[in-house]
Amino acid sequence: MPRAEARVRLVYPHQLFRAQLDVPSGTRHVLVEDDLFFRQYRFHAHKLVLHRASMARFADLLRSEGFDPIVVESSADTASADSLTKVLRTLHLGEVTVYDVVDDWLFRDCAAAVRAAGGELRVQDVLETPNFLTTRAQLQEWFGDNAAQMQYFYRWQRKRLDILLDHGHPVGGKWSFDPENRKKLPRGHPVPEPVWPERTPAVQEAIEWVDREFPDAPGDPATFVWPTSHEEAEAAYDLFLAERFVEFGPYEDAISKTHPVLFHAALSPSLNLGLLDPGEVVHRALDAAHEYDVPLASLEGFVRQVIGWREYMRATYQLYGRRMRGMNALHHTRSLDDGWWTGHTGLGPVDHVIGQVLERGWAHHIERLMVLGNAMCLLRIDPEEIHEWFMAMFVDAYDWVMVPNVYAMSQYSTGPAITTKPYVSGSNYLRKMSDLPRGDWDRDWDALYWTFVADHRDVFDSNRRSQMMTRMWDGMDPAKKSGHVRRARRLLA
Repeated sequence: MPRAEARVRLVYPHQLFRAQLDVPSGTRHVLVEDDLFFRQYRFHAHKLVLHRASMARFADLLRSEGFDPIVVESSADTASADSLTKVLRTLHLGEVTVYDVVDDWLFRDCAAAVRAAGGELRVQDVLETPNFLTTRAQLQEWFGDNAAQMQYFYRWQRKRLDILLDHGHPVGGKWSFDPENRKKLPRGHPVPEPVWPERTPAVQEAIEWVDREFPDAPGDPATFVWPTSHEEAEAAYDLFLAERFVEFGPYEDAISKTHPVLFHAALSPSLNLGLLDPGEVVHRALDAAHEYDVPLASLEGFVRQVIGWREYMRATYQLYGRRMRGMNALHHTRSLDDGWWTGHTGLGPVDHVIGQVLERGWAHHIERLMVLGNAMCLLRIDPEEIHEWFMAMFVDAYDWVMVPNVYAMSQYSTGPAITTKPYVSGSNYLRKMSDLPRGDWDRDWDALYWTFVADHRDVFDSNRRSQMMTRMWDGMDPAKKSGHVRRARRLLA
């Protein structure tokens, strides 16, 4: 009797959805430790541990539900695509399905591996991912009729999902309370610290594996703390809702040397892996807002990050990502020096944040945008190198979120296509929002900022919100101008 064709469900490290359990009878899960997640860049040790351990625990979950998963392990000796093809050839392939990987390179490699094994990934075999709230078709339709502007996309999402609406109008009378969420953390203000999961055997195995396989990875695998299962991710999120959500809004832009997480949820690693469901995240936040009397500004600010910005990044990646990669509107070509990998750049705020990143593989959004991204733009670093650095150093970094965040948002490499102006600032903004001490760094920062304004004045003059900066440069004392230029030339040499 001929062997029956196998139904196969491919599962990648960022697809650990509970929905993977809902498959036709007889489906064989093939979990792939793909090179793009383990070997494409010099990844942070915690990112490697996170993927290794969470995949192992997901395989255990499948086994506990009666499945018999195959794990294609990452190897320095064999390309993961070749290993996957070899496994698939043993299964007498029939239907192969995979959730949309939301990654151009990964989908190309996945489809090629299936073809090499004698199968085919048809359009209907690429399933709509549960990792986002908006389908591919919905995005195509909305962006076909609307300009790529976050504020209008976010309003559409609020209406479409019926979130924080009062008879079709925004609760509280405004779509965004962002202007209210820009407070500096007062000295001595109490901040509940996150509680990290206890170490499991899967995490310990992953730590030892990373230590052995990737001895040169940034960070120390032994200090890994992130959730690696659905239950751990949900417990961490529940703790945020109970202890930090109330003050999330006012201090979401603050920078603290003593409290790196502040009042943030720090859920992006779990959410981007599939350990949390975005719909459940939003609805639990709405429920918690009532239970814990969370101010509307905190609730709206949090909801905007999940249904607005996160979905917007995925949308712009899907629709414009390939074009973004080749763009460099500001013609920045300098390289990152070694200090960016060790936290010794000489710019105090940058070194502080890199220190946090080396410790945990994470920093909050303002530290990424207005410290790291800001400095990289002022230093005129090649956006391709910046993309690689963020992809390597952050545990929650994937192509879909880093391409638009780097090329469009922080580096203005796409020009005004997605954002209206460069997100750069002088030292005053950082001092206003942080407890960082003054020093040589602020003079260096201001020199870089003002020479950037002078050299890119056409960009600033083209936006009425930033025209004031070129007027300030034009009216600046000539001696002060010369001092900025001399200092900046030294830094940019």
